[in-house]
Amino acid sequence: MLKPIVATAIMIASAYLIYFKLDKIISNKISCVIAISFGAIIYCIMIVKLKIFDKEEIKLFPYGEKIYSFLIKYKIA
Repeated sequence: MLKPIVATAIMIASAYLIYFKLDKIISNKISCVIAISFGAIIYCIMIVKLKIFDKEEIKLFPYGEKIYSFLIKYKIA
């Protein structure tokens, strides 16, 4: 129960920091889209790193075999 909260907190903090760093450089709308995109990527990585889903659960996702092989290839899982 605590692991998803930790993953969410890390995602929020990273998206917040990315948004406010980029907002000074580029427009508000573009920095918002980039921050949300990176937040989603970071959240997915944290789900794998914190082992919220195990190997079998990841393989149950649509394209789970491809996702799992990607995670192994880039040493995320």
